[in-house]
Amino acid sequence: MKNFKISKFSRVLTAALIISISLTACGNKTDYKKQGIDALNNGDYEKAESYFDKALSEAKFRVSDNEVDISYYKACAEYLSGDSAKAEKTFTNLIDFDEKNPDSYYLRGLLYLTENKPKKAKKDFDQAIKLKPDDFKRYLGIYEAMEGVSLQDDGREYLEKAIAIKGKTATDYMNRGRIYVILGQEDVAEQAYKKAIDKGNNDAYLFLALLYDSQGKNDDAEENLNKFIKHGKETAETDSEVSAFYIKRGDYDHAIKYIEKGMKLKDTTSEQPLKKNYIILLEHEGEFDRAYEEAAKYVAAYPFDNVMKREYTFLSSRVSTNAGISDSGAVDGTSSGAGQ
Repeated sequence: MKNFKISKFSRVLTAALIISISLTACGNKTDYKKQGIDALNNGDYEKAESYFDKALSEAKFRVSDNEVDISYYKACAEYLSGDSAKAEKTFTNLIDFDEKNPDSYYLRGLLYLTENKPKKAKKDFDQAIKLKPDDFKRYLGIYEAMEGVSLQDDGREYLEKAIAIKGKTATDYMNRGRIYVILGQEDVAEQAYKKAIDKGNNDAYLFLALLYDSQGKNDDAEENLNKFIKHGKETAETDSEVSAFYIKRGDYDHAIKYIEKGMKLKDTTSEQPLKKNYIILLEHEGEFDRAYEEAAKYVAAYPFDNVMKREYTFLSSRVSTNAGISDSGAVDGTSSGAGQ
């Protein structure tokens, strides 16, 4: 079976898998689960599927949490290799095995969205929420997935449901803040982020910085970003956010630093925004030829990103129009506005 390129939907699905299951990728050379995860992260999905099958066969019909984890990974590999029908069957088998596990319903719902089956997806999402109604991040994941297929209004319904839940932990407050931002309630979001920080969640400094940045409060944004860098937990996702922050300010040295740091973490779920930021960075620096080359690879890998498709078209004309500019070094810095 021929591998197909990762889309925005598959990135969401993969991210959900990484969040939902434990990354116990340790062991010796005969650890098929570890080898499968390595192959998955390297984009060799068929090989990953083969390793996960071998890992499951070693269980000899015993089903523990480890075998459930492996099955999730297997479904992910099946989907990314282009066989969504097999992935759906694997998720369904997981549901049959444990009807009270919200992850299985949620992940199958994401899969249904990629197959243009929104009614089935919503049914699975509703069941996932019913089984674990206080999981704020789940509501955010559902919204992001529905937004990706232009079902923002349906996604907002889940955010409204989340807001009705009175979470009390630091992480709850941070995620509530993220939801309030999407709903346009920025004052309430600011208070939620500050409450999260008061309760010890330093990652909320980043989201507070992004909020202030969107409001044009540059000094407050910079102050909170620095607090996150000093006290928060770095991930490929946060590196992407920080690099975008610096690109907007024209601080390209810091931007490329965080793009490179994020890519070194080899987190396949966050590669897309990092690559997008890199293209935007190259464009802002006037490196149109390199930006065009990277954009060509990007749109092939993420065909559902219509914004970057338009940017690729712009860069195509830009390279063609300015084919001789590199000799004179004259670049006017005009861009289509991506990443602004």
